[in-house]
Amino acid sequence: MSYPVNWSRFKVLRDFVQNFYDSIGFEQWTKRFSCKQTRDSIIMRAENVVFDYQWLVHIGASTKREQPGKYAGKFGEGFKIASLVGYRDYNWNITMSSGDWRIYITSSDFSIDGQTMKSLAYLIEKVPHVNCSELIISGGVPIHEDTLKSVMANLEPITGKKINKYGLQIRYSLRSIALKRSLFFRENYGQAWSTYIHELTHVFGGDQSAGFSRALSLTMDICMHEIDSLSSLRAMWQQSFDKLRKTTPDQTEKESSSMKNPRHC
Repeated sequence: MSYPVNWSRFKVLRDFVQNFYDSIGFEQWTKRFSCKQTRDSIIMRAENVVFDYQWLVHIGASTKREQPGKYAGKFGEGFKIASLVGYRDYNWNITMSSGDWRIYITSSDFSIDGQTMKSLAYLIEKVPHVNCSELIISGGVPIHEDTLKSVMANLEPITGKKINKYGLQIRYSLRSIALKRSLFFRENYGQAWSTYIHELTHVFGGDQSAGFSRALSLTMDICMHEIDSLSSLRAMWQQSFDKLRKTTPDQTEKESSSMKNPRHC
């Protein structure tokens, strides 16, 4: 339970959503994924998606290994880490079900060299078979369902091998990036820019892939050599909100929450 990872609530929820997105794909996302929020819980469901809970048990197990070039991740390492942080850091009650099984996230004691330690654990039960996968998180989840879908790269797998001028393989074409509305304020340039760059870099792979890590590092290096350009963009960003205040003084700062047709770096 002492695994050194520190995720925000938003990051945990986003990773859960990403698992569902990867299991469905962009073509059927709006038709087969549903998310609703009650007073203190969130329920996510993917229709016609069934998998064995063993994918959630073994370290290093993920369906992405069996389908190179397809969606990155599915239910594997990301689910384990998100479950750990949600249970350990935020005291969430987390239940996952698929097909004929249901698991409850919990912890258990184990001993190594005479020392008692705690580990993430699953309570597993058999249930009547259903043709869907469902995640229920309860215990005071303070995020509206719209936010769960507010930062997402809409990706389409690329067939064949496409390498950019930096030697990185482009695995996806990027149709759009959706950003949460709260990023679009005058003083949020840095956060909005870094979030956009992060999502843009997913054309090279998922969060835990080597391609994504290499691309993000290279992108940061390039940006560090373009400090003057970034400063100019910050000034333009702030000026746009200053103009907005002058033209619409009675309204709060609002901008479109979607950046269409981003260009590859």
